[in-house]
Amino acid sequence: MIHTIDYLRAIFEYDPEHGLMYKLVGARDKRLLGIFQQSDYPSVKLDGKTYMLHRLAWALHYGKWPDEDKVIDHINGNTHDFRIVNLREITQAENMANKHTKQFNDELGIYEALNDIG
Repeated sequence: MIHTIDYLRAIFEYDPEHGLMYKLVGARDKRLLGIFQQSDYPSVKLDGKTYMLHRLAWALHYGKWPDEDKVIDHINGNTHDFRIVNLREITQAENMANKHTKQFNDELGIYEALNDIG
């Protein structure tokens, strides 16, 4: 079961500028998500459904899930960077081509150097 965007907005808060995702706890508290997860793609579970945080960020920001034939790509390759400027909707084929480029650049040290710049 995929929850409605309105339902998710009542439970999660997303800061698109800083790429932070919070789960709202009670009337005044919130818990930061994804920071301490070691997995490549941080996620959160709600009512037995697992949501990848980059997809959840996209849905909360744009008010819709990605098209069925699309995936959400992390432009800079950092799967823990949920800033909306770092997320884009692309086809799986585009994503795989992009992944190959990032791996190649990382082997040359270019990717790491770009990440250090900011």
